[in-house]
Amino acid sequence: MSDAQVRPIIRRETLKRLGVAVGAGALALVMGPRRVIEAACSKKPRLARYAMLVDLNRCIGCRSCTVACKAENQVPLGVFRTYVHYLEEGTYPETKRYFAPTFCNHCSEPPCVTACPVDPVKGVYKTSRGEEVEYERRATYTRPDGLVLMDYDRCIGCHMCVKACPYGARFVDPSRKAGGDPSNNTVGKCTYCVQRLDNGVVPSCVQTCLGGALIFGDLNDSSSEIAKKSRKAKVWKPKEGTKPNTYYVGLTHEAVLGEEVKS
Repeated sequence: MSDAQVRPIIRRETLKRLGVAVGAGALALVMGPRRVIEAACSKKPRLARYAMLVDLNRCIGCRSCTVACKAENQVPLGVFRTYVHYLEEGTYPETKRYFAPTFCNHCSEPPCVTACPVDPVKGVYKTSRGEEVEYERRATYTRPDGLVLMDYDRCIGCHMCVKACPYGARFVDPSRKAGGDPSNNTVGKCTYCVQRLDNGVVPSCVQTCLGGALIFGDLNDSSSEIAKKSRKAKVWKPKEGTKPNTYYVGLTHEAVLGEEVKS
């Protein structure tokens, strides 16, 4: 076969291959953005899981956290959202004193939420990226970022949540009436200073801790300090099965309020 006869065949094969390549490229251009859009639509919002860690080796018992909490949240006299326990262990002369701040544990399985008799309504939580997440909202409810909060306007003042909490972290607020039943008082508790968190600021107790004993952050961020340190920390009353999100470092065989704490 002469060169004159071979050249048209090569030209046709080349054009055919170019056509296939161009077609595949065009298809990729069309399908690529679609896949990106579909992936974006199917991707779940990235939610935080807030938690507190207390390093008892660093707590000096100054109670600045208690004072800061009262000032930030207008907590009335006689009740506390944050309380520092003075604890002792051992037998003289082998004794030790340490201090244990306690808060609402913002449990992952909170019995206070289950105990709330107020009918749930649909709530919408907006993430820092502007994504909206629906959740069930009672008078006591768990927000998608793990915070256990109160809707004071819907609270009926039954105080069932106070009785359900195995940590004594809730109290009847003597200065605030329940919105759902103004003849009763509503309930107070630690909120991890939600009003500050929603504005990108750490809880007031963390900011004022003189010994640097309080660490706050997002457990879902594996690179965060709290995510790393909480792996070896302990929780209060693990047998309750509430999965607390307040962790303690430095506890020995004795526990907060004299109860055994295990990893």
